[in-house]
Amino acid sequence: DDRDWEQYDINGSAVATELADASAPPPAVELTPAEKQEQKRLRKLAFNAPKQIKKLRASITKSESRIEELSEEMMSVGNDVGKLTDLSQLEEKEQAKVDKMTLELVELEQLLIEMS
Repeated sequence: DDRDWEQYDINGSAVATELADASAPPPAVELTPAEKQEQKRLRKLAFNAPKQIKKLRASITKSESRIEELSEEMMSVGNDVGKLTDLSQLEEKEQAKVDKMTLELVELEQLLIEMS
């Protein structure tokens, strides 16, 4: 039987062919329209990320300064409960903005790492 002979060929050509086939890359997978759209969105987001990161850092710094101002104002108000409540609510809103911007910043930085 010639097939057995090919398998034990002295030059090893049959074995080499089998190994080459095993190391061949898998066929390309066709993406769905939704996956293509998502990749396009991520590329655009990654392209604009450095500019957005710069804006976010500036906004976070500004909001953190505002929080410090509100804290100092609360210390100076003393025992005026109404004023303290108002300032505390403003401070909480500003902190929520900082938290949201920080989360977005981290996500953008992670996206840049994944896309590079």
